[in-house]
Formats: sequence, C-alpha cells, structure tokens
Amino acid sequence: MTAISTKAPGANGEGRLGHVDEYLAVGQRGGASDVHLGVNVPPLWRLHGTLQPIWPDAAKLTSDETAALAEGFLRRGARLVTGGTDNHIVLLDVTSFGLTGRQAESALLDSGVVTNRNSIPADPNGAWYTSGIRLGTPALTTRGFGADDFDRVAELIVDVLSNTQAADGPTGSSKAKYKLADGTAQRVHAAAAELLDANPLYPGLSL
Repeated sequence: MTAISTKAPGANGEGRLGHVDEYLAVGQRGGASDVHLGVNVPPLWRLHGTLQPIWPDAAKLTSDETAALAEGFLRRGARLVTGGTDNHIVLLDVTSFGLTGRQAESALLDSGVVTNRNSIPADPNGAWYTSGIRLGTPALTTRGFGADDFDRVAELIVDVLSNTQAADGPTGSSKAKYKLADGTAQRVHAAAAELLDANPLYPGLSL
C-alpha cells in the first residue's frame, strides 16, 4: 500500500498522514478487514497479526477449511475453476448450473448467502455478468466454523444453484434475470441462520 499526499509536508501539517482526505490509497483492495481511508493503519495491523505466535496455526486452519469447502463442492458435482484450492479462496464455475455469475450471486443473496460474482478464464459472459462466484473462508473460520460447517455451506450453495433457473427479460434471454424454485430461499436462509447461531460472532454476548 502506498500513501500519496497531494500536498508537501509543511509546518502547518499539510501533507501529513493526519490529512486523511488528502491521501490516495494505492493497492488497498478487498477483504473484510480493509478500511479504505488511505492510511497505513490497516496493513500495519495485519502485519502485526502475522508476527503473532498463533498466526501459522490460524493460517493453516483457514487453508484446511477452505479445502473442506472445495471438497464439499466437488463431491456434489460442482466445478471449481482450478479443480481445488491451495489458499483461502474458492472460485466456482456456475455455468454447469446454467447460470451466470450475476444470477448465481443474486439467487444466493436471496437465500441468505453472500458471495461475489467473479470472472473465470476466457469468460464467455464477460467481466460484468461473469461465469463464476468467489468465496473466501477467513471470516467464517474466525467465527469458529469447522470442516463440517464448511461442507454444509457447500451443500446449501449447491442446493440454491440447483434450484435456480435463468429467466427471460423483457426482450428475451437475460444474463441477470433468474427464478428460484418455491421454498428454496426460505429453506436455505433458515439453514444458514442455524449455522450462524451455532457459531456466534461474539460468544456470550446477546445482540
């Protein structure tokens, strides 16, 4: 991350880090831990985290549980762009379900599952509609999700995608419109809520 000031440092503090609105953050993209304020605190905080004794175990746990999520998809016949994963990301090709990434992303959101549509190599649907959805595991790992929980997440996602159909728009075939089978959104939303209740964000704190 590079902080670039629009003013030179001066006696009155111009150009210093305190002038947050006068800095540009280059390369500060993505991730639930990012704070897009153009300051050095978020990357420094992450660097501090990597220096803690628990970091290697936490990183391995995230990697292992992402593998469990990937295996859950593969076992249910879904296609992963790389055939698996070696990090904290899974990229699912949704064309095998007859959907675009935008349709899949929206249907999952209706069902209580938040993902991001994502392009795949040589994407036939382009960078806007896309042909994939991207899933990351660190946030759920932090909540306490285990391998069985991630297998259940894969099951719920495949359930939604298998019960979603592309729909026509006003002028014919659409890459955005879709139709969920009756009861799918409610069923998966309830199951997702059960998973979250079993792994509370703040254990012992009633919200």
